[in-house]
Amino acid sequence: MPQHHAKPRRAILVRRQGVGIDDMSRTGCHLESKEPLGTGSVGILAVNIDGQTHIEFFRVARSSQVPDGDARYQAGVEFLPMPAETASLHDIIGQFDQSDAG
Repeated sequence: MPQHHAKPRRAILVRRQGVGIDDMSRTGCHLESKEPLGTGSVGILAVNIDGQTHIEFFRVARSSQVPDGDARYQAGVEFLPMPAETASLHDIIGQFDQSDAG
């Protein structure tokens, strides 16, 4: 009797990691963390602003250790396109930019 092997299923590895956020713009931001983020890695950034959680998909463009010798890492990330119905950090930053111009 022939054996049928099931094909492996695709999965996503999820890891929560606290990060500091700096230099945010409409296209990306700078993250700082205790663990390195691999260049080319993709992730989801979730930020709570005024009681609402906003998410942004991102790709790590560059990553390095902070030069002061402390065990901290920095990464430059670029935001990825999202479905139109999703409220994103990209939209929130755009609102901040418009309010600063007025």
